[in-house]
Amino acid sequence: MEPLYEHHEAIRVSIVNGKMFTEKVKELLVKEHAIDIYVHGIPFRRYSISPSMVKEFIYGNLISLGVIDSVDDVEKIEFVNNVAKVHLKIKPQLFEKLAISYGVLCEEKQLTHTFEGKVKSNVKISATSILEALKKFHEKAQVFKITGGVHSAALFRINTVEPIIYVEDIGRHNAIDKIVGWGFLRNIDFSKTFILTSGRVFLDSVIKVAKAGIPIVVSKSAPTLNAVLYAERNNITLIGFARGRRFNVYSCYWRILDLKTSYIHVIGEFLT
Repeated sequence: MEPLYEHHEAIRVSIVNGKMFTEKVKELLVKEHAIDIYVHGIPFRRYSISPSMVKEFIYGNLISLGVIDSVDDVEKIEFVNNVAKVHLKIKPQLFEKLAISYGVLCEEKQLTHTFEGKVKSNVKISATSILEALKKFHEKAQVFKITGGVHSAALFRINTVEPIIYVEDIGRHNAIDKIVGWGFLRNIDFSKTFILTSGRVFLDSVIKVAKAGIPIVVSKSAPTLNAVLYAERNNITLIGFARGRRFNVYSCYWRILDLKTSYIHVIGEFLT
C-alpha cells in the first residue's frame, strides 16, 4: 500500500521575546490522490482522497450516492492511472438518463439529500462501550498524530471496543465512504454496528450512514441541526462531542442503555 504521507522540508519560524528565530525542519505531510470516476464512459465525479482503499471508496461512494444498492450492481471496475472506469449491470442508456436528471458534474448534495429510509435496527449500546471505543479510536489515530492532516472513522460491533475497520483519510466523507464500501464488499451486517468519526457530522454524512443501515453515529465533534433532524426521522442515534468521559445524545436516545432512568433521576434532582 502506498504511504499516506512523506517528508518535506519547511522553515519553522518562532518569535521569542520579540526576536525571530528560524530553523530548517523536515515535516511529514499527508498525500492527496486524485481519482476520476467514470460510469459507462460518462465523467461522474472527481475526488481527492488519501491513497489507500481506493476500491472500497468507490463502492462506498456509489452506494452513498444511490447509484448502486449493492456491490452486485457493479459488473467491473477498471483502473487506468488515476481514472476508475465503472461498468454497471444496468444499461448504459439508463444511466445516461439518470445522469441528466441528477447532474453528474454538480455537487453530491443534489443526489444524496433526497434519500429517506429509516434504519430498522433496534440495537442498544452501553455508555461505557462508547467511551471505551472512543479510547481505542484515539489510540489508532497514528497518521493524525504524526501529520495532523487527516480525519478518521472506525466501525465497531455493538458493545465491543475493538474496531472492525479503522480508516484515516484527508476527507471525513471519504473515510465514511471507505468504511461503507469495505463493509458491503465483505457482507458486514451493519445493523449490529456503530460508526465513530473524528469530523463534524453534516446531513450528507448521516445520509451515507442511513443508506448503509448503521444505527448509531458517534463523533468527537458537533453535528448540524439538519443532521440531527434527519437522524431522528430515520431512527439513527446521533452522538456528538464524544470526548474524555462524556458525550451528547441528540436523537433516538433510547438506544443508550440506562440513559432514560439516569436522565429522569437528574431532572428530579434539579426540580427539588
